[in-house]
Amino acid sequence: MAKTIGDCAYGDGGTRKAFAEAGRELVAKVPRRPHGQLSKDEFEIDLENHVVTCPAGHQATFSRASSGREGCSRTAAYPAGICASCSLRPQCVKGKGGRTITIHPQEELLQAARAYQQTDDFRRDNLARQVVEHRIARLAQLGIRKSRFFGRTKTKFQLRMAAAVANLTLVWNAAAKRAQDSSSSLVSSGSDGAREWLLGLQKRAPSGCRATNRILAKFATASGSAPRILAPR
Repeated sequence: MAKTIGDCAYGDGGTRKAFAEAGRELVAKVPRRPHGQLSKDEFEIDLENHVVTCPAGHQATFSRASSGREGCSRTAAYPAGICASCSLRPQCVKGKGGRTITIHPQEELLQAARAYQQTDDFRRDNLARQVVEHRIARLAQLGIRKSRFFGRTKTKFQLRMAAAVANLTLVWNAAAKRAQDSSSSLVSSGSDGAREWLLGLQKRAPSGCRATNRILAKFATASGSAPRILAPR
């Protein structure tokens, strides 16, 4: 797997380092910082010259490296006197001292990730992730968190039935939306055809189809048609 797309829980420096060492691309938002003061993102961090420039133009140099859980980090501390006379102080510093910026051990990876977040490629990647997560959430609504059967074969059948309902509901709703200006019979026939296709899957169901009936009822509710309950086999 050359590329992995995740949410901001995967966006920390340690995870990015592990992916980089494995030669894999990780697409994930860098966790946002608390509101109420100027973000670290608004400071220009020069990793080559070890200098940090604040939005007001003041500079501070990196301190000595200190070891931590994720590696050696550095800080850039602004003198209290400089921050005291700065017009941006109310937006930047809450305490009496000066502003301190922490340089993460994987700061270079985090900077590259923040830059990628501003591109159209990132927005397309993020949209693809959201589509997958919405489908997984829909399957969870249809009961895939808990198997209704014993055995892998029957459990796999339950998952496939839930996936069929999720996909058919999505297709039916899209077709109904497009057919709003058309005759109601077109929508009805589309719903009947989708339901008959789902009933065809039931013929290959394992013995005991109570779960199938529940899934059919959920699809019927979503499509606005009466459910057809099948007798247990």
